[in-house]
Amino acid sequence: MEMERCLILAGGGARGAFQVGALQFLQEMGWKPEMICGSSVGAINAAAIGSGTDLDELARLWRSFDRHKIYKITLKKFILTFLGGRKFNPVMDTGPLRAMLTEHINMEALRKSRTEIIVTAVNMLTSELRYFDNRVINVEHIMASSAMPMFFPYQFIDGEPYWDGGVMANVPIMPALKRGAKEIIVVLLSPVGVFKQPLPRTHADIRELILEHFLIGSYNTLCCNLSCENVRIAFVAPTRMLGLRSLLNFSPDQSEKLIQEGYDNAREQLSQFFGQ
Repeated sequence: MEMERCLILAGGGARGAFQVGALQFLQEMGWKPEMICGSSVGAINAAAIGSGTDLDELARLWRSFDRHKIYKITLKKFILTFLGGRKFNPVMDTGPLRAMLTEHINMEALRKSRTEIIVTAVNMLTSELRYFDNRVINVEHIMASSAMPMFFPYQFIDGEPYWDGGVMANVPIMPALKRGAKEIIVVLLSPVGVFKQPLPRTHADIRELILEHFLIGSYNTLCCNLSCENVRIAFVAPTRMLGLRSLLNFSPDQSEKLIQEGYDNAREQLSQFFGQ
């Protein structure tokens, strides 16, 4: 079945607050998608919206975050298993994230959502990229989609181990194209791929640019090999490099700043899309 509008929410860790601001602008413009596809933190935001969480509430939630509400650092265990060749332990324990999702995402409401929600995850054994819709999504699917390799623990779905969908599709646009969406708005969490960047000059610049290329790579590769002549695609993205630390900086200060930037950037970057 074809659809008119689809929203794509990219992955990017704690940068996900940016998407809330962009969504606030889209709501003001009356642009309501029939499908929302998300990877990693984009999957968390997508599931929250699909479960009926309004944007004011979602913004308040992001502004309340600190690291302790998302993860606990288990670096000592990670180092011991890394050096000792024992069973893998991730750098972080995401028990707090699971508790937060369980408390704030109404799974029953998500199942009944009129907006189709798609989240991605990668099967670690087969390397298969899977798209799960809201008819089956539960906390494990959302945790799997946001399970950054090495940092967060992988999750089991139907007995199979899965981790971050962003590994293979950080910008999960394929479901929208397959369904023949006429309008697609993509909310990225990196300026790379949208705005030309200066030549990196330091080792830190190189490391950052490698990561940013990873965040946009799946989308650029896909769109270079597909004809999108009958689709209106628009982008919202940060206009500045956010830095590696921003990925795990779940703090009220960063969230507040990114929510505002998301709103302001969406208003500016989508002005032509909405004929303003």
